Amino acid sequence: MGTIFRAGPGGTITATVSKTYRVTASSNVSGSITAGEIAKATVSAGVSSAVSAEASTSYTYKRQISSGRYGNLQYGNYGTKVNITKTMIVSPCNVKTVASGTATVPSHNTWGYKYWES
Repeated sequence: MGTIFRAGPGGTITATVSKTYRVTASSNVSGSITAGEIAKATVSAGVSSAVSAEASTSYTYKRQISSGRYGNLQYGNYGTKVNITKTMIVSPCNVKTVASGTATVPSHNTWGYKYWES
């Protein structure tokens, strides 16, 4: 899942995750002109430009650790629990369950810290 941060015994544990995003867009426009059928002279001109933007976000987690204990933090994606069923068609109108269970799948909006003491 990721690195486990540990502090203690007692006190405070703090962790910060920072992310920087950079978006760059560029364009290049060019064209040519033929100066007559006989001379077939060609003139080319090109224009190019680029624009970029950068943004940063950070998330800080701070927690008091119980006296005499160690605080542990782990940052990660804890996902969403889903039910899974494997079935088999045994006749045109009959379905048989072969196996079933649960799985945890990653989710784009479930990032965070897991905290426990030891």
